[in-house]
Amino acid sequence: GREDSKNEDALEAIERRLDERLQARLQAGLESLRTELRAELAAADRHREGGPTPGSSKHKHNERRGSFISLGSGASADNEYKLNQSIWDAAVFVGMPQMGRIGSMLVLLWLLANIFVQVTFSLLVAQNLLKPEFQDDDLHGLRAWRVRIGHDDKYVLGGYSLVDRVCGGDASLELATEQVHKLRLIKDYFPELDNEESRYLPFKMTWLGGEVMCMLSMGIWFLCVFKELSSIMDFLGAFRLLPRGNLTELTCSPDDAFMFTSISCSRRALVALLGFARLLIAIFLFVAGTMYLCYTTSMADLLLNAVALE
Repeated sequence: GREDSKNEDALEAIERRLDERLQARLQAGLESLRTELRAELAAADRHREGGPTPGSSKHKHNERRGSFISLGSGASADNEYKLNQSIWDAAVFVGMPQMGRIGSMLVLLWLLANIFVQVTFSLLVAQNLLKPEFQDDDLHGLRAWRVRIGHDDKYVLGGYSLVDRVCGGDASLELATEQVHKLRLIKDYFPELDNEESRYLPFKMTWLGGEVMCMLSMGIWFLCVFKELSSIMDFLGAFRLLPRGNLTELTCSPDDAFMFTSISCSRRALVALLGFARLLIAIFLFVAGTMYLCYTTSMADLLLNAVALE
């Protein structure tokens, strides 16, 4: 009976030791879990407040969400290019496993449609809208009208010839409406020529005519084109500085920032082709838009065209 009691005491002692060790390990595991959870919560709070998170010193661009072209861990912020939400930038991912076959086909389809629309629009502008309001034939026609019809006695009314009535802005004219329209355009574009209306302008601001409006409109247009050209140069420059490799490597950071770490020769050629196409379209639209603004003679149309081009 004594041996049985000893055995029972030994078993109870072993059970107590096992329980103590198990509780100690569980307690250590819980403490470790609490520590990890607290660290993750603190990191999440710092991220929401815009503060630095662990590992942010390695990739500075990880603090900003979006897609980036990165030049590696040693790249500076000046060598980063943020991909815009445009079909031109989306075409960079065509053929990559991350996009998939269907996604690549859709992006390629939209890219071709975008190029077709822009080229068609450019051709329509060049063919139909790059014509001056006053051409040589119009000037010869106005001179012939003044000599043959404007001073014809048949059109004299109340002692005033047709030319006098047109220049005077007679609202009862039943003829020469085209001449009245062109004269109105000239007087609006050059307010100093209209002696009647220039008297009502404050401080004799006859210099605020079509030339000033045209220069302001072209200045706005130049800034818009310069912004596009700058974006194209940054796009090409970022990919040019990427290290070359057999494959294009794309990584994703924990805060959804896509980073290029290397680029293949074929994808580099694709980027160069995209940049060249964008550059050609931008230069053509720059020239066409500038000529379009120069040929616009209506003050209202000049303002609307500047806003539309922007």
